[in-house]
Amino acid sequence: MRVYICSPYRENEEQHLTREMNVEFANRAMNFAILEEKKCPFAPHVLYDGVLDDDIGAQREMGMAAGLEFLDVCAELWIFGLFISEGMKMEIKQVQLFNGRLHGLEPKKIRQFIWHDDRFIEIVPKITEISIEEDADGSHV
Repeated sequence: MRVYICSPYRENEEQHLTREMNVEFANRAMNFAILEEKKCPFAPHVLYDGVLDDDIGAQREMGMAAGLEFLDVCAELWIFGLFISEGMKMEIKQVQLFNGRLHGLEPKKIRQFIWHDDRFIEIVPKITEISIEEDADGSHV
């Protein structure tokens, strides 16, 4: 089964996270998905690291759009960590929109994991603060 890895990428001074730390964390998440859960993970922020420049707005947008295309072919969205970045919010909202449009199909499952005692453990997803907002014309933002 294909799973979409959702974890921070950009540096975050408040959380004391560097881009390199975030890529290493995503690599650990993919390792966990493959070796322990026997799943096929996809982490676009790891794939596009070094190919696109995240500090150039247009390239970041293209990378985000390309990554979001893969959500359609992944059965589940796996969130890693407690900190939810802006990019992660976009990915979670995309799944919420997808699940809201389903008619008679299985919704995508959202799972969340944290690093504890040198291993990942699953927790109840803490994504209730992420809501899908609509513009005045009814389109989603």
